[in-house]
Amino acid sequence: MPVGMICFLLCTIVLPLICALTMRVICNGVRACYSFPEENDEFERRKKAASNFKKAASIMLGLPSILVLVMTLVFWIGGSSRGNSLYGLVLFFGSVGLLISFFASFYGYGYLFLAKDDHTAGLILALPFFPIVFSVVLGFVVGGPSVGEGVLSALSAYIVGWIVMRILLAHKRKNW
Repeated sequence: MPVGMICFLLCTIVLPLICALTMRVICNGVRACYSFPEENDEFERRKKAASNFKKAASIMLGLPSILVLVMTLVFWIGGSSRGNSLYGLVLFFGSVGLLISFFASFYGYGYLFLAKDDHTAGLILALPFFPIVFSVVLGFVVGGPSVGEGVLSALSAYIVGWIVMRILLAHKRKNW
């Protein structure tokens, strides 16, 4: 197995974990701002305002990764050639990475309207998508233009989804 492929496989798991831990640290800092009991109602009201963003993250990150994970397991059981195993390994690691990103988003998106400024809210929104963008860049670096374009075309819906979510977040926070 080439070194680039090993690096890619490790990044599909390690980078979402790093982003999930970063999400936890940022959200704990945001939560520390709401420590008074009289602000608890405000905390809960703002946390509920992010429910649509959580639903969008479920659809974008959660459902496809579970589907790909199940398909990969079925693919591994039925396939025996070496090329299919490598392809299945890439799909498996990618879907596990997406699941990690989904859980990070589901936890962190409750804090989108609690953040004091738009930059922190934008960072919370973007963290689950960083591994996806990194995968596209890594595809271009490791595999060349053809692999990079393939990864970009496969993951472009996530990037477009993040841009749309960022615009909606800025609009909703402005009107909040």
